[in-house]
Amino acid sequence: MKIDPLDLLDSTEVAQLLGVASRNVVDVYQNRHADFPQPIVRKTRVRLWLRQDILQWRKAHPPQTR
Repeated sequence: MKIDPLDLLDSTEVAQLLGVASRNVVDVYQNRHADFPQPIVRKTRVRLWLRQDILQWRKAHPPQTR
């Protein structure tokens, strides 16, 4: 499977796509939601997710309004 590098997101981009204020929230989501996508690249200080995985997860978990 070929992956377009533009479809790889770091934690800051994931946070922006999910509409949250901080990339640290991505860690919270990973700990809180068992079905949160795993990064497809994991290096010492770098984690990258596929855009489509995050979009699918967001569709299944729409933001809650207060």
